[in-house]
Amino acid sequence: MKTTFSFTLFILLIVAASGCDDEVFEATPRDFPRLLTRAVTEISEKGARFNAEFRYRGESQIISYGFVWNETPFPTLRTPSTDIYAVDENIQAEDFSVFISAGLNPGSTYYVRAFTQTQEYTVYGSNQQFVSKGSENQ
Repeated sequence: MKTTFSFTLFILLIVAASGCDDEVFEATPRDFPRLLTRAVTEISEKGARFNAEFRYRGESQIISYGFVWNETPFPTLRTPSTDIYAVDENIQAEDFSVFISAGLNPGSTYYVRAFTQTQEYTVYGSNQQFVSKGSENQ
């Protein structure tokens, strides 16, 4: 019993001596845009509407933005066979959306994410999942 008490006291002293440091760690600010991919709407046999919003634009000029989608979760611009809808302009609006009317197979599950690019960063929004009813142009 005395050995257990001594061992516990020893451990507490080590933790007390090494655990509290007055140094505060500060997060490095990152000045990149932040996006929110909203739920897919208007899902029909004609296609689906992808929706997103800028939560924070950052200081860098936006050179491209849009959506990426695929049948695998978390698509990126570099994911093989990912479909991309991109606009090459500096958007001024907070919200943006596009109606996709081609290439969606009925009954397939797709994952879509908004993206934006600046000279320094490519940023993606959250992953949204939906089941397609098809599209006008297969």
